[in-house]
Amino acid sequence: MFGLFKKKAQATVPPVGGDWSFLGTDMHSHFIPGIDDGAQTMEDSLELLRQMSAGGFSKVVTTPHISADYFPRNTRDNILEGLEMLDAAARQEHIPLVIEAAAEYMIDERFLAQLRRREPLLYFGDRYVLVEMGFVQASPLLQPALFELQAMGYRPVLAHPERYNYYHAQPLEPLIQLKESGCYLQLNTIALSGYYGENVNIIANKLLNEGLYSFLGSDIHHRRHQKALNTILRSEYLPRLMQAPLLNNTI
Repeated sequence: MFGLFKKKAQATVPPVGGDWSFLGTDMHSHFIPGIDDGAQTMEDSLELLRQMSAGGFSKVVTTPHISADYFPRNTRDNILEGLEMLDAAARQEHIPLVIEAAAEYMIDERFLAQLRRREPLLYFGDRYVLVEMGFVQASPLLQPALFELQAMGYRPVLAHPERYNYYHAQPLEPLIQLKESGCYLQLNTIALSGYYGENVNIIANKLLNEGLYSFLGSDIHHRRHQKALNTILRSEYLPRLMQAPLLNNTI
């Protein structure tokens, strides 16, 4: 049945300049089709996975959104069901990637209640849990959520802190405090391409220069993200990323 998803025309070639083999694993993406604002069809998912493999990745952890406001139907169960279908399709197409799933949890009231009920979470690697906040203001639930996560033996990872405008005026102090409290920070790699604008690029550079990032994530939703990711391999950023204290290749 998965023959329906065979690549028709576009060639898959490695980007010129370097590859992502030094990372091994991409730990933030949206490849399960039709489940959130990421890939919408299996054909799109498989094309993105082909490009990830061609770019040097050996493993991806796809992380659909779980959010009470925006994706209320997403749960641990339906994400794992989607992973099973995606993995089967990728195997049918002989895409040489290990594919796993976690989730990108919005820090909201439902998530905090789930933590307090001690419900099991989707995580990657050594119990790392990816969390995010809204872009307008910092969540007042951040600290309670981090406390509950750590009490359950999880290791929280804050997704794309460079994109939170409320950290832009004074980004280092609050994010250093977060990292010192046990919350890891993850860079959306394409921020360095200017994809999200100049201000986000500036903050990403500051955090990278300070060695505050522990993970790189593509956060790929669609082909435009993939193209932006490939530009990093032809840029001055690649040597800096290769020297950063990253944990991707440990998961």
